[in-house]
Amino acid sequence: MTEEITKKVRQDLREEIRAEVRAEFQMLYQQQFQSMRPVSSPIEEHVIPPPPTGSEVPIYLNSQDVRELASGTQELNISIIQLWTMYMSGVSNKLGRCDDYGFIDPQSIHESNDFDQINMNLIRSFGRGKKIYFLPYISGRHWQLLVMSMQDNYALWFCSLHRPPPTQLRQAIDWFVFVVVDITKTDLQF
Repeated sequence: MTEEITKKVRQDLREEIRAEVRAEFQMLYQQQFQSMRPVSSPIEEHVIPPPPTGSEVPIYLNSQDVRELASGTQELNISIIQLWTMYMSGVSNKLGRCDDYGFIDPQSIHESNDFDQINMNLIRSFGRGKKIYFLPYISGRHWQLLVMSMQDNYALWFCSLHRPPPTQLRQAIDWFVFVVVDITKTDLQF
């Protein structure tokens, strides 16, 4: 009889603790999203914000993007990856490394773009003369990262699924290195 009572008390206690933890987590979760919502004010509607300076660019994420980022269970969409590239660019600038690192907008090399459009975007991006470039790339619904050193003529490909670089991206990079950078250099080594 005592064992049954002990089991029942333990089970009730576990359920109470679970309920409390669940409620606390839900409250924290709601507070996080509440703090991300803009507060409307009649004064704010008539005030024109100053233009962005430097790397201070307004970022707009819809609530679905924020939920996906906060949950960690969804695949990251392009808005989140663009946010990462902008953040890393800002970090690089603050550390005084803006001449060293370049971050390519993933939309500019997206697989839905045609070959010529990707090449033009790469020419524009690589024309900034950085030492190392970070190119986040989406293939289907899977993100990969290409890190390129233009000075040392190498590229590192990071893919959690161990897939090779897509042919379209590889051809665009090889074309850029061959035609634009230096015809005498060999292709980038992946």
